[in-house]
Amino acid sequence: MGESVAASLHTAAGVVRYHPAAHNLARVGLLARAVFYLVLTYLTLCLLVVPRQARTPADASGAMSTIARGPVGRLGLAVAAIGFLAFALVRLAAAWHDRDGAVVDRLTTCGQGLTYLLVAAVPATFLLGTTDTGSGLQEHQLAQHVLRLPGGRLVLTGVGLVLLLVCCWQIRGVTNKSYSRGFDLVGAPEWVRGSLHGIAAIGICARAFVFLPIGSLLLLAAVTDTPSRATGLNAELAALSGNTIGAAVLVLISVGFALFAVYSMLESRYKAMHSSM
Repeated sequence: MGESVAASLHTAAGVVRYHPAAHNLARVGLLARAVFYLVLTYLTLCLLVVPRQARTPADASGAMSTIARGPVGRLGLAVAAIGFLAFALVRLAAAWHDRDGAVVDRLTTCGQGLTYLLVAAVPATFLLGTTDTGSGLQEHQLAQHVLRLPGGRLVLTGVGLVLLLVCCWQIRGVTNKSYSRGFDLVGAPEWVRGSLHGIAAIGICARAFVFLPIGSLLLLAAVTDTPSRATGLNAELAALSGNTIGAAVLVLISVGFALFAVYSMLESRYKAMHSSM
């Protein structure tokens, strides 16, 4: 019975892993990620020129609020949720189905799939009316709720550690160029083959270094039992806008976000979706 179920799951995973429709929807998810980071680039730059009281938060909530100002934007968020879900399922299917792949590659792919299951829930819950999804307020409330649970400090510590490890793993992927192993660049223009590594290195590292402090603050909130220390992306970026050095860092972060958006577009076009890496 168990072997029959495992065989059925393996077959189903193979269908999802290689199905063209699943691939196309997954590519839509990567394009949606590119749009999100372009909007985030704009919101980050706005921190430098827009008065504090008129700013839109430079985080997931602010980006989705900006996109969803019209019916077309709300439709786009729905499509993004579907695309993220498809990308998650394709990556999970590839990790499960590729029995010959290296264990570390399959685990990395599985982790990516699980992450994008959570990412898909962000625009979905926003469309359902939870408009503080992805905001600093939500992070404070969630941290406060978790800390009230039995073993909550241990759970929050684990979340912070996972975020730190993911960021470090992404930086490691840049140093050994493991991110590029899932690309199929046959027939790609020369500029793509020549610039992919530079675009990916800057974009991926910029995103990782921005989220490292958030993981550290989650750990601090757990250790000190102070949920208010679990600040989000907007609070981190806004804190940089009050001085010249901070403003320069914000510009660099904006460039990194923009390059990550370009990397997402290239990944959407040239990623071999069936790859377990």
